[in-house]
Amino acid sequence: MIGRSRIIGVLGLKVLGAVFALTLSLIISRLYGVTAFGLFAVALTLSNIGALIASWGLSTSYMMDHSDNDSHGKMAAVLLVNTSLCLLCAPLLWMFATHLELGHLSSIVFAFIPFSILGAKAAALAVRGKQILNAALDDLARNLLPLLLILVFSHLFDASGDVRNLTSAYLISSTLLISLALFALKKNVPASEFGFVDAIGYLRRCGLFLLKNGSTVTLALVLILLATQADRFFLAKMVDGKQLGLYAVAQAAVNLISYVSQSVVLTITPDLVKALKCGHSGTIASISRRYSILLVAISAALLLCTKMLGHVYFSLYGIEEEMLADGINVLLVLLLGQGVGHLFGFGMTIATHEFDRKILLITQIVALSLSAALCLALIPQLGVMGAAISTSTGSVLVKIVLWICYRKRNINVGVF
Repeated sequence: MIGRSRIIGVLGLKVLGAVFALTLSLIISRLYGVTAFGLFAVALTLSNIGALIASWGLSTSYMMDHSDNDSHGKMAAVLLVNTSLCLLCAPLLWMFATHLELGHLSSIVFAFIPFSILGAKAAALAVRGKQILNAALDDLARNLLPLLLILVFSHLFDASGDVRNLTSAYLISSTLLISLALFALKKNVPASEFGFVDAIGYLRRCGLFLLKNGSTVTLALVLILLATQADRFFLAKMVDGKQLGLYAVAQAAVNLISYVSQSVVLTITPDLVKALKCGHSGTIASISRRYSILLVAISAALLLCTKMLGHVYFSLYGIEEEMLADGINVLLVLLLGQGVGHLFGFGMTIATHEFDRKILLITQIVALSLSAALCLALIPQLGVMGAAISTSTGSVLVKIVLWICYRKRNINVGVF
């Protein structure tokens, strides 16, 4: 089972990483303006989509069969496929970023390359019980490196409004991040998994499996991301820059609970996978209920803090006084959606590692379609509030559908 000290350590690093992430977003908004921060958030969403496609679900496959005796060349194969997909994705992401008129911030999309490597690194370290090292790289380094470089660049060049400094700092920090991730892999993964010749053999034997299962997992994960962040693309085209920035500021606060949620998922995944393989539904229910309640409690605390201190939070980002009420209401809706979703637990994590294609794809397609339709209908009428309602509805729907599917199989993946 999961050690309490490991949970505390990972959660502590996640929370600290969230603090750095909030500080990073605050610094960007203050130095470059709320409008630039909104465009930065859109570019980052594109980068995350590219990272999911370039990863191709390989981290999930790695975790599922990491105990196989024939592991020669496995990590090299993952990195080889990852690199190939990065080369294919890069021009497509650049074209889309240009279409969204992100300007100099379009180059931020190339951060998807190190982000995709982080997926392989996370899987390799997770199966070896290195969750604390994972959190240190995924959260501290990922958020602290660009924060430090942005501050250094703003001091050296004394041109805080020039987004080219922001782009340069972020891309340099991403390069440092990928170096740290590869170093962690080299130190913690057996040398036998890095042979290039063995990697070719591994791909010949398992390539069809990786292609088949990776396509399902990748499509599902991209749909999940789009269901929760496609609203940024609609807002970029349908509202002004300040409104887009306001929404990005609200989502930056929501990332606090997202960081903790991702930490819990990463920490409990090895035990959930083991319970799935052994058919221990009671263990799955116990783990899911315990950590779902934890996440619901954190969401409730954040809702209370937003109600009491929301105006202070948005003021720190330089949001104009007449927009504060709108920002607080948007944040409350987004946090409420997060909290309600956590009641229904970890169905997506289980479905992903079961390779349950039907559940994964149908739920995500329905959720994305609903979110997109609501965005098109509500944003022209309600602006950023319409986007918040659309996103929250889609994300909660996914959790409910998956919870129902597993309850029918007598597997409890949530609180109830």
